[in-house]
Amino acid sequence: REEPGNAFAWMMGRRVLYSVGERFKKRFSAISVIVYLNSLFMVLMMNLMLYLKLEHHADLITTLLVLIIYNSLPIVVAILHAMSLAELSPEHRGLLMREQLSVECELAMMLSKDGGVKSPYYRMLKHSATMLKSAGEFLTYNEEHTHPTTVLGVHANSPAAILAALSTLLGGLSMALQAVTSNAAQGWTYNEGGVYVDTD
Repeated sequence: REEPGNAFAWMMGRRVLYSVGERFKKRFSAISVIVYLNSLFMVLMMNLMLYLKLEHHADLITTLLVLIIYNSLPIVVAILHAMSLAELSPEHRGLLMREQLSVECELAMMLSKDGGVKSPYYRMLKHSATMLKSAGEFLTYNEEHTHPTTVLGVHANSPAAILAALSTLLGGLSMALQAVTSNAAQGWTYNEGGVYVDTD
């Protein structure tokens, strides 16, 4: 506020930190996609074994369930962190707007005084207001249009779309549970040795 360059320095510092974090985001995004596809494959394999009534051991189903849950946890954590990170942009824009409003109020008060417009302090505040406005516009453009926060390729500001990806896994698990229930009605169950067989 006191120096127009402070707004520019803040904006550039934030951009540098964002660029550093972006490298880690790209790596984590690639890992998240691989883990998600792996979980989908395991859900598909579990459903195939149950719907086709293939002979298998109970330990295999237990292992698949544990791996699916274990793989889904990092994705859930990533979604929660991305959503909290996405909330920072509006918060920082609000901070810039409040500071800009404060500067413009002071400019308006100086206009009402004689000779206030000619003072160097007035010119400096005018430059500060311009810089704060530019910083806000840059923040909006850069973090909402060109480099938004994403998880699994979906914008973090739309949690419903992100949670839809996890609902696919939950849907697959519910289908597997339905297959176990319907097969049990037909006499399919795990014997004492833990093998899935027809007991009829």
